[in-house]
Amino acid sequence: MVKQTLTIVHGILRTTLETMLREFLDAEVSIGSELLGGWSNINIPITFEEKQCVLKLPGISSTESNPFQYEFHIMKILSDHDYAPTPLLLGELTCEPPLPLMIYEYMPGVIKESIIEFSDDQMLLLNKALNDIASLNFHGIRVFRTAADFLSELQTRLARTRSAIVHASPQLDRMGARFDACLDSLLTISDDVPWVCSFMHGDLQESNIILRNGGIAFIDFENSARGDPLLDIAYLYHQHPVSLDPTGFPLVHGEDSKRLKAMVPLALASIVSWCVDYLWHIQNCTLDSTLVTPDLFSRVLQYTRTKLDNLSATINVT
Repeated sequence: MVKQTLTIVHGILRTTLETMLREFLDAEVSIGSELLGGWSNINIPITFEEKQCVLKLPGISSTESNPFQYEFHIMKILSDHDYAPTPLLLGELTCEPPLPLMIYEYMPGVIKESIIEFSDDQMLLLNKALNDIASLNFHGIRVFRTAADFLSELQTRLARTRSAIVHASPQLDRMGARFDACLDSLLTISDDVPWVCSFMHGDLQESNIILRNGGIAFIDFENSARGDPLLDIAYLYHQHPVSLDPTGFPLVHGEDSKRLKAMVPLALASIVSWCVDYLWHIQNCTLDSTLVTPDLFSRVLQYTRTKLDNLSATINVT
């Protein structure tokens, strides 16, 4: 995602937003001039209580009182083990409608453009971090006990968005119908997918992986759940513009290699599900203009077509 200059967000000028934050926090706050990137949320660098922090605002309209409450809970658990930034507070700014927010400490490090840029040592660190997190005890989070549970959640999310949209172009209608057919096909074979229930990130991509000195941390946990962590690995490699082969991931061998292959259609389904949902939001102007660039719709549309073609070919659905 290309970083953008912050001038106005949710119809609020940057200077006004700074004033509102000072009143809300009852403290001195300064806002950076450039967004930190992000597709579905607006991430703004701020200085608060002499700490470098991130102000996270929703990029997509929501009826939830605070859509970050779930993520805050997961970040708190992971930050205690140094695998995520420390979440500081949840709240909402007084405006119409109220604007929910989350603030967490900024975690310095390096974010790579592509997984192929990771060194062997960094890949081993990533593997260790994912294994460590999978062993933690998470309470109060979503649970997908089977592949069918996971696919059903994708269907539910899309149905929720579809019921709320006012307009969808014929090309999106056709794409949505084609994806529905893929999901139906996947559900018929989902019982054959070997599944291990542990912690999974749910959106494991390079922009959510922070390389630190001798360690790894993660951000963006909206889609995290108890599910199969090998789905994260398949997702990481197949969300790449040109799908990569995940079977060379360190320490994935034997039965795990077979299970990893079985995760590929599920990973592609997750990717396409997010894309179709996102395209609907762009077309219906429910994505905040802060995140919208002139070519955003066309770029996401082309990417979605590619991934839907990959999915269709993988499960033999035309």
